Amino acid sequence: MKKIIFSVMALGLVMYSVVSIAQNVVVEEPEEVLAALEIKETDHVSGDMNAPITIVEYASMTCGHCADFHTKYYEEVKEKLVDTGRVKFVFRPLPWDNRALAVSMVAECAPKEDYSTYISAFFNTHETWVRSAEFMDNIKQIARLGGMSANDVDACIKNPDVNDIVRKGRAEAIDVVKVTGTPTFFINGHRFSGVITAGEIIDYVTQLEEKAKK
Repeated sequence: MKKIIFSVMALGLVMYSVVSIAQNVVVEEPEEVLAALEIKETDHVSGDMNAPITIVEYASMTCGHCADFHTKYYEEVKEKLVDTGRVKFVFRPLPWDNRALAVSMVAECAPKEDYSTYISAFFNTHETWVRSAEFMDNIKQIARLGGMSANDVDACIKNPDVNDIVRKGRAEAIDVVKVTGTPTFFINGHRFSGVITAGEIIDYVTQLEEKAKK
């Protein structure tokens, strides 16, 4: 397994605070960014692939504000936008430390249909493992609830192919998409940095839908 050591300072990443959509200036992204946002075979997509609006989220599993979004707002977004066919939601891990890398890899090793469940489980139990001295034991306990054994987790962490998937996604996020902090959202290619509420996302999606009708 390739040894990758991440450092927040080395990556130049920050954990964004809570902001409103109104605080983000929407600009047209370069073609290379829009191309990178296109859905890939390795992506994990929730919702109808034919949904007209795409939300891409870049998040680090150890990011507190990312956990806040998923524990406070994601379920409403899923219920009102994803489950209704208005939006497809793409979650892309951007690990900025080794714990985030490990958790991202474990989720990647889960059955594809269970990926979102694992992400939600890790965010919902964020405080129990993010700074724990028994980090790997905690992660194995959470993964076991989804059907992965301790041996499965160990094998996953040592799997170079899984490591490559997460590492390449991280490199593209930083080098091509120019993500400098988490969470970062793209709604139909429009960048929003920081935690945005479910209500703000729903309002913005509604605006896009109204524009599309004109």
